[in-house]
Amino acid sequence: MTAPPATAPPEPVEASSGLPGEVSVDVLADLLGVSPRTLGKWVDAGIIRRSARGRFPLRESLRAAFAHAQAPRAATGDKARLLAAQAEKVELANAAKRAELVPAAAVAHEWASMLAQLRAAMLAVSSRFHARRAHLTPGDIAELDRVIRDALEDQANDGI
Repeated sequence: MTAPPATAPPEPVEASSGLPGEVSVDVLADLLGVSPRTLGKWVDAGIIRRSARGRFPLRESLRAAFAHAQAPRAATGDKARLLAAQAEKVELANAAKRAELVPAAAVAHEWASMLAQLRAAMLAVSSRFHARRAHLTPGDIAELDRVIRDALEDQANDGI
């Protein structure tokens, strides 16, 4: 007579759900689709816990694993910002190689040159006006010159 094959004792079942209250590492790993080693890492990281008997409370472990699976979604904003910054860096490097970028110092120099020319042209207005309107008195021309200089000084004081 042969002995019947040995079978594992049935898992204790929760009365309310019909699911086992605790499961082995192999059963939980199979349910979650991860390796037993991954479960060990999750235990070490405090994501899930083992019971005192070294088994896993099924309901609590499933909830913790699902919460852990959703956690990276919160970090996708950071990842998206990082990817966008990296893409912008590459785009700027490519634009620099195509000579599409102008150094800020060159732009500032050009603007300073243009503003100096504009200032010189504005300061010459009173002399040019006097040449066209010879009947104006030197006091009138001096007053026009003062108005122009005051306007330029006001703009200079405003940071332009």
